[in-house]
Amino acid sequence: MGDGARVEARVVATYRRALGFGPIVVSRDLARAHTTTGLDSAILARPADLGPLLARWPGVAVGESTDGPQAGEASAQSLVNLAVLGVLLAYVLVAVANRLVATTTGRREELDGLRRLGATPRQLRRMLRVEAAMIGAGASVAGIVLAAVPLVLLSIGFLAGPLPAGPYWPVPALVLVVGLIVWLAVELPGRATRRVG
Repeated sequence: MGDGARVEARVVATYRRALGFGPIVVSRDLARAHTTTGLDSAILARPADLGPLLARWPGVAVGESTDGPQAGEASAQSLVNLAVLGVLLAYVLVAVANRLVATTTGRREELDGLRRLGATPRQLRRMLRVEAAMIGAGASVAGIVLAAVPLVLLSIGFLAGPLPAGPYWPVPALVLVVGLIVWLAVELPGRATRRVG
């Protein structure tokens, strides 16, 4: 147990989906005997159940959430993981943007040739923007598919359904970020190349 005591417990059930629990769930009475205060640190209850609970334990303070990870608050380790992922994502985006800038800048002769064949600056701008849109859409679709496969498999294993838990707003936000970076990495050097030519 948490206080170092060894106990013999009888297994009454096993479960495969441990989301929201730990690898082992013990009875309240067994766990209480091995704590310093013998009291529960938190009780998660539905609003409809608060009346009987407050009547049973007068003086109990009711809060919106607890400090435990089961209440959805991020731990320090998860914040570190998110920061590392953010740095890696920024590095990848900078590398891709640099490659797009170099590729667009290297197309100066191609753009000059199209201009000599009669293409107007407006047509060249539209061509570069369509290419940027195709690159951004392809990158976004590939990223969503590559991320969706493991998320769906984990959701089936933990949640018994294909839809992952959590907010969905990062998906359109990342698509917008990718689209903006691709557009800037193609549009700005394209303008400079057309001016120099």
